[in-house]
Amino acid sequence: MNTLRILVVNSDSGEAERLAGRLTDARHTALRASGLQEASEALLVQKFDAVLLDAALPSDSVADFTAKLRKLERSQRAATPAPVLSLSSRVPNGADWCTGERGVDAYLADSFQPAGLFEAVTSLAAAIARSGDQPVDASSGPIFEVEQFRAQLSNDDDLMEEIIDLFLSEAPGQIIEMREALAALDFQLLARVAHTIKGSFATFHAGPARSHAQQLETAAKECDATQCGQALAALESDLEGLEPQLLELRKPL
Repeated sequence: MNTLRILVVNSDSGEAERLAGRLTDARHTALRASGLQEASEALLVQKFDAVLLDAALPSDSVADFTAKLRKLERSQRAATPAPVLSLSSRVPNGADWCTGERGVDAYLADSFQPAGLFEAVTSLAAAIARSGDQPVDASSGPIFEVEQFRAQLSNDDDLMEEIIDLFLSEAPGQIIEMREALAALDFQLLARVAHTIKGSFATFHAGPARSHAQQLETAAKECDATQCGQALAALESDLEGLEPQLLELRKPL
């Protein structure tokens, strides 16, 4: 993808024209939409590499728009998702973009450079695609597959008890270590611990928790503190639900 096809959503015709001109000058293709409804209609009939929003759009409407876009991409089995970006003054000085929130995949500086825009779109599209490959909705399946876990251990109760006890003794410390790593922005350590606990969840066939651990590991490798925080919170919730079930599974002492 040498050039980008971008949907510019802005009700101010003058501002939309200015943005479209900047994109065209950088040899990208820009199509304008006056609002989210018109943008949604355009996305039904055309493929875009990214959507660039007016910063003044309501956050709730943007979140709903992005959720519908992701649903559409799944139904169309789109190979590459279209990141949703918004112009914002929140971008640190000297940077072209930073991670967004509430349906916005990234904030884009008004003074963005073409190379920075290209980097943002390609990086975000890859991250969204990876996230879509491994759903993180904890309601999508059981906390863990008991029978698969038993079968993996050949129904050896002693070994099962040993593995459960080891996990329950290590997991709280791993959660604390990940919290501290995130607070210190030590993404390398955070990714390493997330990878370790992901392996433990795989042993238990705990699908939702393993997906959250994968999401955390990926976000840490991308140094995305916001996504790391969200994934870690989900992971802690998973552990709270998994622990009593593992304790119940242990044979009585």
